[in-house]
Amino acid sequence: MSVDVSIIIPTYNRISMLKEALKSVYAQEYSGTYEVIVVDDASHDSTSEIIARDYPDIHLISLQENVGHGSARNHGIKSAKGKYIAFLDSDDLWKPNYLEVQASALANQNRCFAVSGIEVLNLKNNQKYNSRQKPDLVNFLSPLHQLLIYTKTFILSPSSVVIPKYIFDEIGLFEEQYRFGVDSDYYLRCLGEGYEIVFTELVTVTYHCGLDDQLTKSKNLRAREEFVHARINRFYDIYGVRNHDKVPAKEIIEIENYLNFGTQYLLGNQPFNAFRSFCSAALRGAPLRTANHSFFAMKLYLEKVKNYAVKFLDRQYSLKT
Repeated sequence: MSVDVSIIIPTYNRISMLKEALKSVYAQEYSGTYEVIVVDDASHDSTSEIIARDYPDIHLISLQENVGHGSARNHGIKSAKGKYIAFLDSDDLWKPNYLEVQASALANQNRCFAVSGIEVLNLKNNQKYNSRQKPDLVNFLSPLHQLLIYTKTFILSPSSVVIPKYIFDEIGLFEEQYRFGVDSDYYLRCLGEGYEIVFTELVTVTYHCGLDDQLTKSKNLRAREEFVHARINRFYDIYGVRNHDKVPAKEIIEIENYLNFGTQYLLGNQPFNAFRSFCSAALRGAPLRTANHSFFAMKLYLEKVKNYAVKFLDRQYSLKT
């Protein structure tokens, strides 16, 4: 039987959340056919045993060592039989209409991949908001431009992305050298090669953030920064000339990213790395902008310290009373 969509779910030590993700898959109101591929990235919470026992219809790939999301997804893609590849992180959920909306949007389209709207739910404070996940074409020249800037990506989770299988055949798989930002890197490669995005805009995904084990934690900032600058260099080396009208000069992108990382380092209590990033921006020809940016970053940091101090004093007072 032919398969319309291959659903690839990489997972690591999240069996309880994985079960909820799978429940959202099996609740799909999709008229086509699909297969589910779970890639267990060397979990030690009995993920493989439970999936093999309770979900015999799932194609389970059990890795013997932890390789990261990019490489885990690649294992799934290599085994996929579907016309389309849909990704679902094991801590996210799909609305029942997700696959129908995404597959319909790609029908009769050429050289495109689909991005849906998303509901972002912060599990730490239970706050949520919706995003259509469309690029900001007022402040950026193009989707490419926005994706090159750290903290400005408009695609928040691969769980909202469906990519035709032939695109992987044409431009390759996810980057495996790094474990951070491999999704944004792949979107950059797609757009750099001239593929376009179909924005369905409907909120059909629930993206969970605020988890303690997520790769976006501040402790991973240095590794993430290395990859961001590596992918900037690669993008301009390979795609810069053909996309010269869609992106600013490389130096402008570098400055913007150094400033953003400087702020993130400062808010993450890493003053040395913040100082290094701000100096890198200044040395690339933006001393005045760096001074202004670092001033406002320091204000944000002091406000954060103030809020922590107030909470600490309130807690101490409540304990005494």
